[in-house]
Amino acid sequence: MITCSQRPTAIEQKTVCPWGCVGKVLPVSSSPAFEGWVHGVLECSSCGIWFSVPYSSSMSEDDHWDDLYHANYSPYRKKLKHRHREARFAWLSKHRLAWLLPAPLRPSFPVAFGSKRSLEIGCGSGADLRRLVDLGWDATGLEPHEEAAKRARQWSGATVLVKRFPTRELLPSSFDFILAQQVLEHLPSPVQAGREIAKLLRPGGVVQISVPNCQSWAAQKFGPHWAGWDVPRHRIHFTPHSLAQWGRASGLVDVRVQTLIHAGWIRRSARQCVGKGSTYLSKSRLGASLAARWGQWNGQGDSLLLLARKPLR
Repeated sequence: MITCSQRPTAIEQKTVCPWGCVGKVLPVSSSPAFEGWVHGVLECSSCGIWFSVPYSSSMSEDDHWDDLYHANYSPYRKKLKHRHREARFAWLSKHRLAWLLPAPLRPSFPVAFGSKRSLEIGCGSGADLRRLVDLGWDATGLEPHEEAAKRARQWSGATVLVKRFPTRELLPSSFDFILAQQVLEHLPSPVQAGREIAKLLRPGGVVQISVPNCQSWAAQKFGPHWAGWDVPRHRIHFTPHSLAQWGRASGLVDVRVQTLIHAGWIRRSARQCVGKGSTYLSKSRLGASLAARWGQWNGQGDSLLLLARKPLR
């Protein structure tokens, strides 16, 4: 875990866990890789959550939101690759023939049979929203950035609301599936967000959440250069334990957490560490992919995936 010699004064002043725990808040354990880092990360000894400091529990204009989430922010520029090929894979899945596809080519999201509604929180440019539409979902997206929301509507053909989550425009118990890809760590109050997600799900509805894994192999190797930190945009940093705890605290059941490969993050992190033994990973897609798979094989993949459902009653 992380400390540095140039810690902001806020680290010494911050004593309250953002989840409201009564446990002691401590700096994360030291590592030479983080020496001189200008950001700080603290850990609550009670719940195990890690969070950036200074920590803000609000998302107001004072947080310089427009500066942090500008038009060139990468999720807003994400392109829908292999559109026609993915549509064919989705057709096979809708006709219960996904077993014909190799595992890496199977859709990442469930298939909608019948009239089913889905919600993607933070849909960005709409690539995943388009995949949901192809899989038969009556899809709705939430995206606070107006230009990205416009692009998402064009690409997906789905309803996209220019709103931050949570919003009162969504009715309780109105969705069968809720997706949030690399979103939860940005929200000022993940606990409130979890309760709102559970409220929006219909009984038996499924939620799929992905977040960076701050205990990943790459986070330890690259230290402050790891792409998954992304401070100050990322307010909360999840471990497998704290993400599972978040799911249960939100009132969800059948909570499962696994790690995922994110080779792009390894290449991006390595580019920031040129001269520190990472040149090969920064230039080689194959090398970054093998490193990512090695990390996942050891249970230390770059990203965490949570799957859970709302109780039937």
